[in-house]
Amino acid sequence: MSKPGPVLLYGAEDAPADLRARLAAIAAARGLGLGDLDLGLIVAPTLRLDAARDRARGIALIRRQS
Repeated sequence: MSKPGPVLLYGAEDAPADLRARLAAIAAARGLGLGDLDLGLIVAPTLRLDAARDRARGIALIRRQS
């Protein structure tokens, strides 16, 4: 990436605790803490981009994050 920016992450099959540990390790490798990241996390059990309802929910989430 040429410059830092916000991230919206969908952890899919990862347990929240595992995802948090992985993100914390990635941030720590860059000398950052989780609180330093401009990060939105989708914790929905499913996200289907082919389903109109899920697309609408995703768009609404992105708009709230921006």
